[in-house]
Amino acid sequence: MKDFYKMRSAKMGELFNEIAYSYEKWRLSYPSELYEEIFSFGGEFQTALEIGIGTGKATAPFLEEGVEVTAIEPSAGMLNVAEKKFKSFPNFHRSEEHTSE
Repeated sequence: MKDFYKMRSAKMGELFNEIAYSYEKWRLSYPSELYEEIFSFGGEFQTALEIGIGTGKATAPFLEEGVEVTAIEPSAGMLNVAEKKFKSFPNFHRSEEHTSE
């Protein structure tokens, strides 16, 4: 069963690499009220680690608030979209721990 999950995970990674730009285009964004709620609980964020950033659908509000965001994403295609999207933010960083192409 362990091999099945490894194989499934690898196939999903390939799929997300192939559809990264379509995912960014068609995936809905989160409502602004969600971020208002997060910021009200967390006080002032200074740094954040975003695990599984995808194309960065949930990232922009944090960057706009000045939070230093380090992103981890196993799909090279998805991370590429996020990096292009946030290239003007000096507070956006990608982890060097990248696992798939």
